[in-house]
This record gives sequence, structure tokens and C-alpha cells, in this order.
Amino acid sequence: MDYIINRMQMMDIARQREGGNIKKGDEERNKKLGRLRESARDFESLFINEMFKAMRKNSEIDGGLIEKDNATKMFEEMRDMEVAKLAARSDSGRGIGLGEAIFEQMSPLIAAQAAGDDGGNPAG
Repeated sequence: MDYIINRMQMMDIARQREGGNIKKGDEERNKKLGRLRESARDFESLFINEMFKAMRKNSEIDGGLIEKDNATKMFEEMRDMEVAKLAARSDSGRGIGLGEAIFEQMSPLIAAQAAGDDGGNPAG
């Protein structure tokens, strides 16, 4: 769903650009917001992957019925990584909500930066 919205937004931007209704600064701000959203989702997938690692480590039983070899462990790690990516990019577009919270927290900084403000950053 989120992909469709972003695609529609990009089409609107292209139409506005053709009509001369969009400023260069708005286009740059939209690109930065898109990169921020993608980075926030990537961080969310890393977080989910770390949760999976911790759960798998704590659920392992010493010995077990069948001993796992390195290939099985590697496969499980790769599968967990892909499941974490899918969980962060669920159909609702919100994942578990961490990426969206990061985006909402950080997006005013981009708007402030576009306005020539330092966004309240004392180091700015």
C-alpha cells in the first residue's frame, strides 16, 4: 500500500514539474524524506532481525534430538533476515511501527533544514 502511495506521489511531482508548479527545494526535500523513510525501515528490519537472533539463541536446547550443522545455522540466519525485512515492510506499510516512529521523529529536521533552520540542533 505504501509503495502505491509513494508511486502516486512521484507521479504528482512529475506532473507538477512539467507544469512548473514545483520548486527545486521541494523536490530535494521529497527525495530526502524518501531516503529517511527507507533508512528508518532498514533500521526497523535490523532491529527485528536482532530480536529473532536473541529469540533463537534463547530457545536452543543443548544437544536436542538432531544436532544443527553450520549450513543449517546459516540458512536459519538468512531466513530470519529475510523475514525481518518482510516484517518491516508489511502490507500496512507500518511494520511493527518502529520505522514509522523514527521517520516521524526525524522528518521535522529535514523540514527545518529545508527552511534554513538548524532544527534545534545545538551542533548545527
